[in-house]
Amino acid sequence: MSTVSRVFNGYSDVSSETKMRVLAAARKLDYTPNAAARTLVKRRSQLIGVILFTGHFTTIEICGRGLKRAMPNFTVMYAPRSNPVIDEMQRRGRMRVSHESVPHDNIRMMLRCLKRNAAIWYAPDQYYQGGALVPFFHELACTNEATSKLARMTGATVVPMSYRRLDGEARYEVRFHAPLADFPTDDEKADTTRLTRVLEDFIRVAPEQYLWNHRKFKGRPAPLPDLYAKPPK
Repeated sequence: MSTVSRVFNGYSDVSSETKMRVLAAARKLDYTPNAAARTLVKRRSQLIGVILFTGHFTTIEICGRGLKRAMPNFTVMYAPRSNPVIDEMQRRGRMRVSHESVPHDNIRMMLRCLKRNAAIWYAPDQYYQGGALVPFFHELACTNEATSKLARMTGATVVPMSYRRLDGEARYEVRFHAPLADFPTDDEKADTTRLTRVLEDFIRVAPEQYLWNHRKFKGRPAPLPDLYAKPPK
C-alpha cells in the first residue's frame, strides 16, 4: 500500500517499472486519487471535521469496519431506541464499526466530534417529523435539513460518500466523492433538495442495497395522500 501511495504522490524513489505496473492496475480498476479521501486519513486537517453525507444501505456494517481502520476518528450517528436493552445493543454494535457513536438528536455531542476533527457518517435520509417537503424520486417526503444547518454552524466540509457490495464479487466499494462546492447556501431547502439528488444517484447504482423498508413517506400533511393507508375492505 505504501508503494502505491508513493507512486500517486510523485515520489522519485520508485522505479519506472513499478510505476508502470501500479498505473496499469489503477487504470484496470478505474481508480483515481481522491483529495477528499486523502484528507480523511490525516491526523489533522485545516477543516473542523468532515460530514460524510450518505444514506442507509445494507452494507454499512461491513463497510464501516474498513472505514474505522482507515481513519483516526470515524464517528457514526444512530437513532436511539425506546427499549434501553435494544438501544445499548445498537450502540455497542455501532462501536464495532466506529471510534464513537452519537445519538442522531444529540447536536452538542456531534458538534464536539466535529471540533475534534472527526469524520462523521451522516445519513439524514429517513423520515423526519416536521421536515421540509422535498421530492425523493418524484414523491414528496418530510426531509431533514440538518446537513445544511450543521455545515453552516461549524464550517465543516460535506463530502458525499457511497458504499456498496460489488455484483458477482466478494468485494465492497466505498467512494468519497468531491466535496460539495458552494455549500451551504442561505436556502436550507434548496441545499436539502441538492443532497437528495446526490442520494438518488447513489441509490440508482445499487437500488437493491438501499433500505426501502423504512416508511419514508409517512407523516405528510393533507392534501397529500397517505401512501401507507390500508385499502378499504
